[in-house]
Amino acid sequence: MMIAYLTSHIGGSYKKDGTRIPTQLSTENGLLDSLQKRWKDNSKILIISADADDVERNDSIMKIRAY
Repeated sequence: MMIAYLTSHIGGSYKKDGTRIPTQLSTENGLLDSLQKRWKDNSKILIISADADDVERNDSIMKIRAY
């Protein structure tokens, strides 16, 4: 089964000294609660940028690794 979420802001990072640091995902609109209910072991995620021209931000998000 595939579940799709459409959101304008997922949270999950902040920028410090030019590097994105992982943080908790947004709790707005129940996003985090919904993900926690539905997340399965070995789940995969695909994030599609709404601003394809913001290469620096998109690349920095791509490099974030969860702990």
